[in-house]
Amino acid sequence: MATMLAFKHLGPFAAGGGACPEGCLERKAFARAARFLEANLDAGIDPCQDFYSFACGGWLRRHEDKLTYGTIAANYEQN
Repeated sequence: MATMLAFKHLGPFAAGGGACPEGCLERKAFARAARFLEANLDAGIDPCQDFYSFACGGWLRRHEDKLTYGTIAANYEQN
C-alpha cells in the first residue's frame, strides 16, 4: 500500500514538469500525499482503540462498494 501511494503521489512530480526551485517538487509531492492521507482518516475514532478504522475509515466510508480493493482493481480503473 505504501509503495502504491508513493508511486501515485510522487510519480507525476518525479518526471519533472515546469520550472520549480530546488526542493519545490518534493514539497508539492508531500503536500499532495498529506492531503490524500488526511482525506482517508477518520478523526472521530480513537487510534489507540481501533487504528485500522482510524487510518482507513474515511476511505471506507466513501467507497462502500469497494470492500475488496487492491492493485489489480486500481490498475483496472486507471486503464
